[in-house]
Amino acid sequence: MRRPLTHNLRAGLAAGLAISVLAVVALGTMTIGASASVPAKAKPAAWAKTVCGSLGTWLDKIDSAAAQATATPPTTPAEGKKALVRLVGSALGATKKLVAALKKAGPPAVKGGGDVSSIVIDQFSQVARTLAASRTNLKALPSDDGPAFVAASRVAEDELESGLEHVQAAFNAASVLDVAPLVAAFNAQPACQELTV
Repeated sequence: MRRPLTHNLRAGLAAGLAISVLAVVALGTMTIGASASVPAKAKPAAWAKTVCGSLGTWLDKIDSAAAQATATPPTTPAEGKKALVRLVGSALGATKKLVAALKKAGPPAVKGGGDVSSIVIDQFSQVARTLAASRTNLKALPSDDGPAFVAASRVAEDELESGLEHVQAAFNAASVLDVAPLVAAFNAQPACQELTV
């Protein structure tokens, strides 16, 4: 039995979030030396606090949107479509704000920090593109025929999950790496610890 799109979206984004926190800490060694001339702007502790706080806010907004979407179960395909489009739109808006906050945070003051920051921003920008495409697909779904709506919404759900899996795979590939100053900064920040619980 398939779970509703709202549950899968929420679970997928939450899983991606937990992986991204680990990847933020780990990505630096992947490209150390590639941009050694990039000026560092934020001490690791300050950067970790900003990044984890922004990620926490992002997840809270998505959780809230998912709770609103499921608070009143739709009774018609049109209501279901409206709820799904609103949920994905809320997730898209939250993700765009997250990307802006990550850009504002700048790179951490560690070797390869510019690369770490760029990779994280690029991955969440991809999440935003995936959400935008999913919202467009959901808006185009037929809502006058229940079975057709359910079938088409499953296709849109699969597309969304596939896009999020690509981001998750990139983070998984980097999660075995280690940058000691960022690991220490993330381990010391309560906001970062809350994300992995």
